[in-house]
Amino acid sequence: MLREKYNLFGIASAVYAVFLTFCLYQNTKGVTFPFFVAGTLCYFCYCMKKCGVALKKDDLFYFLSLMLLGISVFLTMDSRILFLTRTGIFLLFTAFLLQHFYHTNHWTFTKYLESILEAVIYAIGSFCYPVKDLIYYVQEKKKPKTDADGNPLPKEESKLKYFLLGAAISVPLLIIVLLALSQADAVFGNLLEDFFDLIQIDTVIKVVLLTLFGYFASYSVLHSLVKRELKEDCTGNRTKEPIIAITFTSVISVVYLIFCVIQILYLFMGNMQLPEGYTYAQYAKQGFYELLFVCVMNLIILLVCISLFKESNILKGILSVITVCTYIMIASSAYRMYLYVDAYHLTFLRLFVFFSLFVIAVLMVGIFITIFRDGFPLFRYCMVAITIFTIILSYSHPDYLIAKYNLKHMTPIVEEGNTYRDVSYLCNHLCADAAPVLLQPETFKHLLEVEPNQARWYYDDCYSDYEDGKMNVSLRTFNLSTFRYKKAFETLQQDTAILSLKQH
Repeated sequence: MLREKYNLFGIASAVYAVFLTFCLYQNTKGVTFPFFVAGTLCYFCYCMKKCGVALKKDDLFYFLSLMLLGISVFLTMDSRILFLTRTGIFLLFTAFLLQHFYHTNHWTFTKYLESILEAVIYAIGSFCYPVKDLIYYVQEKKKPKTDADGNPLPKEESKLKYFLLGAAISVPLLIIVLLALSQADAVFGNLLEDFFDLIQIDTVIKVVLLTLFGYFASYSVLHSLVKRELKEDCTGNRTKEPIIAITFTSVISVVYLIFCVIQILYLFMGNMQLPEGYTYAQYAKQGFYELLFVCVMNLIILLVCISLFKESNILKGILSVITVCTYIMIASSAYRMYLYVDAYHLTFLRLFVFFSLFVIAVLMVGIFITIFRDGFPLFRYCMVAITIFTIILSYSHPDYLIAKYNLKHMTPIVEEGNTYRDVSYLCNHLCADAAPVLLQPETFKHLLEVEPNQARWYYDDCYSDYEDGKMNVSLRTFNLSTFRYKKAFETLQQDTAILSLKQH
């Protein structure tokens, strides 16, 4: 279908590729990113319309979610959040396209995951089709057209060859004219020289390569979707003997029950005798990462069991026990982390543990429903939940929150003299999102008092970024976090007590 209308889809892909290059060339964190997301939606919606694929009622969720994620990109400089956001955008786009080209209502969770992976593989395998379809389209155009009786029609003379001939003639003429005019007028000559100085060969090559990639990638994805190579049938997945699952889940469920009883008696109630050499604080402030790992493992075990094994009331009961135990483990890990943060303050990893535990708790609700209701749309439930939480996380600016919390709860360590907790982390491990907090004049003066070396190193890094132009933003590369970083540093520099640091 695409090859017959290559003039339509080929031009649309070419325009999209140029737009992609403008938005993303050396600018994956700028204000143009949400425009890239919107442009990608427009491109695929336009192509779907031309292919006769209609939009659906729940597309509003995809549109709003993708745009919110796209907008969040230019609001932060946190590479970890940007990675999660871009991954979410990719997966959401893939799910959006799959539900329009395939009947996905009856797909299971595992079928969705398999289809996303297969869709990526098929798209990569279609990378040669932009060239193949172009050759086919040109060859078809060259064939003589016939009327209803099969008689050849008069061949329409193509104007393209005349255009190409005129363009070829214009190149040497343009060179001669530019050389003559540059010698005739000094101002024009300087303007021409400056223009060619701006054009760098390596930049031109990179722009061309990115444009070609955008063209081939967009057309290949569209081609693989239109061919509908994925198998829609997902029946027969739950064919495994449930005794297998009952055996291994019953073993771990017994261990989980014992562990959860210990959590209730020792951790939550705190009225049992601890192992020798352990204080209650030491007991509580450990194991949260291990418990997070076990919770994730339980999530996978439950998904495998409800996806592969035949229905069994015994298995449902055991999976319900594992679900309840998982919630106790989530509470245990969260409580341990709370105690640890109360003593040692926040880091991104510690904050991310809370976030992950909360997401797992919500996902477990969908899994618990699926245990007793086979037709529950688990994948869509998980997709909506993860999308909402990713949007919340992307707009929360964790490093900013960490800086505010740690500064508010900063306490001296008596045994180490006049040093404070987390100053090194604040000054060396937070991104530009935290700068509006750390570079406030009063806050920075306090950091200078308690940890002068760390504060000076942080200032030197900021000053280096300022002098090297890393804080500069243009209309195309504007990033709100970088802009606030620069403004906060300029405000700090105006403070008379800080001026001496410029000579440091």
